[in-house]
Amino acid sequence: MRCLLSYSRRNAAEAVWLKSNLVSNGVEAWRGLDDIPLGANWDREIETAIDNCTHVLFLASESSMTSDNVITELSYASERQKTVIPLMFQDVRLPFRINRAHALDFMSDQNEGLKTLLTHLHAYMANTS
Repeated sequence: MRCLLSYSRRNAAEAVWLKSNLVSNGVEAWRGLDDIPLGANWDREIETAIDNCTHVLFLASESSMTSDNVITELSYASERQKTVIPLMFQDVRLPFRINRAHALDFMSDQNEGLKTLLTHLHAYMANTS
């Protein structure tokens, strides 16, 4: 299993925190700023990462909702029938393509949100191994 983090750069701190916690709990996580080599074609690398991931973790915030790059990533992931999990870091209206997805609350308690996410991801790994 490989998770791709889709987020606005304004939420980089949350993305770094999330990736660190996922990796330390045995979940492979991909974040563009960490995983795209210098000089590589950004769009091509993101497209390949989405193609190779099992889950897209969408860090939902006001900033991510206005990011053309994030919306493009979510649209591409939906077209590729990837599981998109909205992580609600702020109370925002989700984009049309994923508004029916079960969202996970990260506003009330980020640690509880992480615990629930890890439970789901570990169950997925157990069922696919």
